[in-house]
Amino acid sequence: MTRAFFLTILCLVGVMTQHSIAYEEDTHRELSKVSAELSDLATASNNVLTDFGLSTDISEHSQQKFPNSKGKSRSITELIQDGSDFEDKFDRALNHFYDPIDDLSLHHFILSVLGIDTEKTPDWGLEDAGNIFSQDISYKDAMDFFHSSLTASTVEERNQFWGKTFEALGHVIHLIQDMAQPEHVRNDLHFDKRFGAIFDIYDPSLFESRSLEVFENGVPASLTTYPPVSFPTAREYWTTRVADSAVMDRRGLADFTNRNFVSKDTNFELLNGGISPDSLFDLPEPVPVPSGNNIKSLAELLPDNNEGANLCLQLNQNRGLPTDSPCEIIFIETEVTDSYLPSSETNSQAASLSFFDQYLRIPLISATYSTRSRPP
Repeated sequence: MTRAFFLTILCLVGVMTQHSIAYEEDTHRELSKVSAELSDLATASNNVLTDFGLSTDISEHSQQKFPNSKGKSRSITELIQDGSDFEDKFDRALNHFYDPIDDLSLHHFILSVLGIDTEKTPDWGLEDAGNIFSQDISYKDAMDFFHSSLTASTVEERNQFWGKTFEALGHVIHLIQDMAQPEHVRNDLHFDKRFGAIFDIYDPSLFESRSLEVFENGVPASLTTYPPVSFPTAREYWTTRVADSAVMDRRGLADFTNRNFVSKDTNFELLNGGISPDSLFDLPEPVPVPSGNNIKSLAELLPDNNEGANLCLQLNQNRGLPTDSPCEIIFIETEVTDSYLPSSETNSQAASLSFFDQYLRIPLISATYSTRSRPP
């Protein structure tokens, strides 16, 4: 029953993960809230919570409350949200990277200079490959908390362990959600203002910042239609590399994101006049498109309030070009394959080929390091 209960809990992330976006703290809270509400924890019948004498009302308005790690009384949904939020605190985020192709954790020359070791995200989240000294809130810990919630001698103790159980599951859910962020599965480290200031390096993920904007008004309805994902083992939520030898057949979220999407530092390359996959990753492959068939102007891409046209005018002035010079972007297409359903579809704007890059709205920023290497 214990194993079945925990696999059921992990299934709740599958409602969102295959098409979710990543991630700043508010985004993680929103994803976790909707996932919990669409999971078996919130169903009216055959609810796993009833087997343990708990209410099936897990909402923030529920009268059923347990203390979180800060001593606040929280519902089950709120505890899961708290855990997904707290997982990013301090240096835990260095263990939120996993390359499923080479089965590697985050590696970067700055970390090597500082003597910092990192863990592969599934190892960090599950602790099934052995105890990790700096990890105290893993899936293994959640199972220990769960056991104590059923066996502790007093109601107060049992309630405390229930709180720890659901909060710890929120931590694990956060780690799976991060696998939908291409930088997290392609060894593409990004520095925010806090960490970057230490080394005078500022290279934020605008992908994550954009995600925060998308989730300002809640999780878009289009992200809640994917059917719940279920695997026989917890590790397979990250990768099915053991069960599926072929990369294209792998069904974990890290597998899906790694082979279907590029990141800033693992983008397509121009090679002998053609567009090729990144030198470190064979996938995704660009789809050949007839010349001129996938070109869009800024005016087309940003039509509201003439934003694109005004931006084009500003860029032309900055470059000393005629004000009516076209601001066009050539988009690169890819085929996105989902081996879990299975299904596939064309991503007509997987990347772009132009003088525009992710720093379009943050001028005069330049990265002073490279992640384009693998450990020996």
